[in-house]
Amino acid sequence: GDTVELASAKTGLPTGTLGQIVEAIGGEGSLSQFSNMIANDPKARGILDMLDRDGDGNPLNDIGNMAKGLFGKR
Repeated sequence: GDTVELASAKTGLPTGTLGQIVEAIGGEGSLSQFSNMIANDPKARGILDMLDRDGDGNPLNDIGNMAKGLFGKR
């Protein structure tokens, strides 16, 4: 959805590739659920901070950047 398109615009990765990543982790709704679960667990909060490198509250664009590096697009 919008998250995939935003991440694609920020990373330059195709929306299809990012869509596959999102589906592999349980769909776009799972990003919010995952984020909420981590945010509510002080011990796990560091994981969210690690994934959301730019601190915008959306880890998908940062995961996209990590994937971009794996695909040699940097």
